[in-house]
Amino acid sequence: MSFIEGKTIKDNHRIDLFMETSAKTGFHVEDIFCQAAKILYEVSIKNSEVNKVSNLIHKFVIIF
Repeated sequence: MSFIEGKTIKDNHRIDLFMETSAKTGFHVEDIFCQAAKILYEVSIKNSEVNKVSNLIHKFVIIF
């Protein structure tokens, strides 16, 4: 999948995080997991404040 195709999927499906990575070189591999964890943590804190834990569904696309 190309970067453009991945970006289009992200935009069309309201995906929270998109980042190009490479399993072969390790490019952005650690970054994508750190960013995903950060988003999930921030949302869980926000949702715990309003007692809406059921809204913890997020979509991520990882392209290797």
